[in-house]
Amino acid sequence: MPKGNSSRRGLINVALNGLVSNTVIAGFRTNYATRDEPDQLQITVTSPSGARQESIRAEQALAEVGKGAKIVAEPSGRHPERR
Repeated sequence: MPKGNSSRRGLINVALNGLVSNTVIAGFRTNYATRDEPDQLQITVTSPSGARQESIRAEQALAEVGKGAKIVAEPSGRHPERR
């Protein structure tokens, strides 16, 4: 494992990939377009039901690294148009 500080983006991926592998959520995406963090980080988690409980679980899994991010839950298979 590489030494040094992990990026926030990397820590977010690790936490959310853990939820995917444990089938808590079906997937996720962020609004990172480049290596730089967006002004308002948004994380969208997908689940079979789109229930609020999945976004709460994501917030808990992200803990400190997720502070300030907007977390949205949506049903699997629904992908809003990107702007």
